[in-house]
Amino acid sequence: MSSGIGPDLLHVLAVILTGGAIKLADDEADTVPDAAAGRPNLVLLAGGRGLTAYAGMALALAGRLDAGWTLGLFAAAYAAGMFAHPRDRLPSGLAAWQESALVLAGTAWLVRGVLAAALAVVLAVQWVDNEVDGRDGRPPGSWRARALGAGALAWAAALSPLMLGAALLTWGAFTWGLKGRRFRRGAPAWE
Repeated sequence: MSSGIGPDLLHVLAVILTGGAIKLADDEADTVPDAAAGRPNLVLLAGGRGLTAYAGMALALAGRLDAGWTLGLFAAAYAAGMFAHPRDRLPSGLAAWQESALVLAGTAWLVRGVLAAALAVVLAVQWVDNEVDGRDGRPPGSWRARALGAGALAWAAALSPLMLGAALLTWGAFTWGLKGRRFRRGAPAWE
């Protein structure tokens, strides 16, 4: 893409847009438990309307800026989410672990050299998120989870510090941007 904007900035913008799409997809999947727990959730805060289209638009724009990073990050986040319930049957008829393996294999073939960094970044951001959740009164991960998370953070920093930095920036903007927001039934938008 020739826009006069440097390639690093295009990478960062692609990560931010992909991170936004991932956050919207995750909040859509977590609508019921988040509502029950009173946790901030973009879908609930927006009244549950139209955010799927925003996620699609964010992914389309991110893909236009950097298709490899966008596909790598989204596939890594999808697989990480599916591994939480590996035996669940998905609409494809496959178990979540099987579909995740196919998604990762296809992505590795399509965007060689990006998927390892994307997986490391997604795992590192998930670990940071879990650690922050622990400070909010929810129990943090075990020592094994912490060791794996710290390893993922180091791995991501070694493979792609720019991708990691942009992803952590995006995570932080959403995490602290939603702090203190509460879903109120019937509220059509941000309070």
